[in-house]
Amino acid sequence: MCSFQDFMLLCTLMQMYSCLDLLQTILRSVTIQSQKKIVVAIGGMFVPVNQAIYPYLSRLYQANIKQFIKFIKKVSLIFLFCSLFLLLISEYFRDEILYLISGSYNTKISIILGIFLLRVITFPFGPLFSNTLIINIPAE
Repeated sequence: MCSFQDFMLLCTLMQMYSCLDLLQTILRSVTIQSQKKIVVAIGGMFVPVNQAIYPYLSRLYQANIKQFIKFIKKVSLIFLFCSLFLLLISEYFRDEILYLISGSYNTKISIILGIFLLRVITFPFGPLFSNTLIINIPAE
C-alpha cells in the first residue's frame, strides 16, 4: 500500500511533469515563431526590389506589353536564382543561424527550420505577381 505522503509526492511529481510539458510546448512555439521570423527576414530582402520595379512595370505595361512580359520573365528568373542561392546559404548555415537566434543547438528544431526555409524560394513571387495583376486591372 501507498502512504498518504507517497501519494502526495506522486501528485506533486505529476504536476511538475505537466508543468514541464507545458513549458516545453511554450518553448517549441517560441522557437517556431523565431524560425518563421528568420524565413521572413531572409525573404524580406526581395521587398525593396519589388517596390522599386513597380513604377517601371507600370510604365512598361502602358508602353509595350511584349516588353512587359519579357521583363517579368527576366525578373522571375533572377528572383528564382537569388532565392535558390539564399536558400542554399541559409541551409548550409542553418545550425549557426539557429544558435545565433536561440542560443543552443537542437537537431529537431534545425530540421523544422530547414523545412521552413523552403518558403524562401516562393517568397519573392507573391509581391511580384500581385503587382503584375494590379497593373493588368483596366482603369475605369
